[in-house]
Amino acid sequence: MTTIEFGTKTAADAIRDEYDDHLCSNDDRRLKAVTFSSDTPEHVVDQARQRALDSRAEREGGAGQAPLSDQEREQIDFSEGRANVPWARSIKAIAADEGVSDWTAYVDPSLTVDEHREVMADAAREGGGKRQEDTETATEKAGRASRRAQAEGCDHARGHCENGDTDACEFLQESCGYDPEEVDQILGDTRHVEDDDPEQRELVTVGGGEYPEMEVTAQEARALRQSWQGYKGAVSDIEEAQERARKGVIHARQAVRAINAIRGQHDQGEIHPNRLHDLLESLAQMPGDIPEVRTLDHFRGRQTRGTPTNVHQPIGARPIEQGHGRRVEQGRSGGQFAQEMQGTLGGDTTVTEDRQFTLTGEDASEATGPLPADWTRRGTNWEAGPYKVQVDGDPAAGLWDVKLYGDGERFEIAEVRDATTAERIAEEFTDRVAPDEVSFHSSDSTVMEAAAAAKREATNDSGGLSHYQ
Repeated sequence: MTTIEFGTKTAADAIRDEYDDHLCSNDDRRLKAVTFSSDTPEHVVDQARQRALDSRAEREGGAGQAPLSDQEREQIDFSEGRANVPWARSIKAIAADEGVSDWTAYVDPSLTVDEHREVMADAAREGGGKRQEDTETATEKAGRASRRAQAEGCDHARGHCENGDTDACEFLQESCGYDPEEVDQILGDTRHVEDDDPEQRELVTVGGGEYPEMEVTAQEARALRQSWQGYKGAVSDIEEAQERARKGVIHARQAVRAINAIRGQHDQGEIHPNRLHDLLESLAQMPGDIPEVRTLDHFRGRQTRGTPTNVHQPIGARPIEQGHGRRVEQGRSGGQFAQEMQGTLGGDTTVTEDRQFTLTGEDASEATGPLPADWTRRGTNWEAGPYKVQVDGDPAAGLWDVKLYGDGERFEIAEVRDATTAERIAEEFTDRVAPDEVSFHSSDSTVMEAAAAAKREATNDSGGLSHYQ
């Protein structure tokens, strides 16, 4: 049960009427305090609290307007444009809400009151105007902070909704006041568009520059743009998560090294970070099931021939043979995403009938792909195309090997007495040698020099090498 105090009885009754289904049985309409039931959704409670803050602030400082000082009246030319006293008082209230006290410097007689909302918001973001927290009441400060947090949350949700995030779209409707039609517009929803709409038959040209041009309908152009937005947004999220995970792995390994150092001083054996390795292996296999890829044809009620509805190939899958004997890795450029999205956006050509263009404009039937630029970690292995750096251990013998495999060859990087040092050597080695620099030829010393440097770096403070190769 949650009780929220409003500034006026009118505001309290308005929220009661809007959320009647969520009121507690003992709520008293004679009071300005509204009581919600214990199962009321959080977004309803947040909305009620926001309006309660607004109503209390209005009671304390006036409803939507603020009184003008003599100095402020002198600074405004009421003979110009829309300028009048109520107009100025409303703008001052908007400036107060944004925390800008030097508001007269931003007044424009040619603009309406509502248009000044953006002006004052920009002034606040740019640091223009002196802040007025010292003149605000506690209620006004709380109300302004709450509104700003809600606005930022709604802006953030809108960006994710544009990229197809259904949870974000639901948040816009439940917490930000968007109706279904507005959300459909954000999504560029094509489910209600008739096939015989003349506008949809007009072709537009997309692509150009590094990508081949192609003519598509306006619907398809929007779908293409939104697909790219979704892809870039998802990749950005993955990059951020990857950086956090990288730091977490480093900290975890440092902690394990410290633990083993202390245990060693007390004649205890080393522990192996099994949980860490389990997590890394699970990350390497994500996601195990690719959700259904929906095209315009899906929303029109038909499925493009030859287009799979579900793909069950994990991004972390083993490299596959393709093209002229080259090995390419799933999940890289021209790989998983292109496989999901390849095919004409609205045509009737099957994948096997014609060569299909991926969203990058490449010919998918010839996409052999370059050698990966970076190593991909999978458990205690680091892989890149045909090459693999592998850590193998024999706990009974107390020995761990770090080896490089590829092109039918093998190179032993190091043999050490603990797993943590072995993994660190593998990390240092892959940091020093790019996949396209790997060579097993005796005349190329790149691999040998990188192995020696990796061993020095990984063991400079702990020892542990059995021998150098």
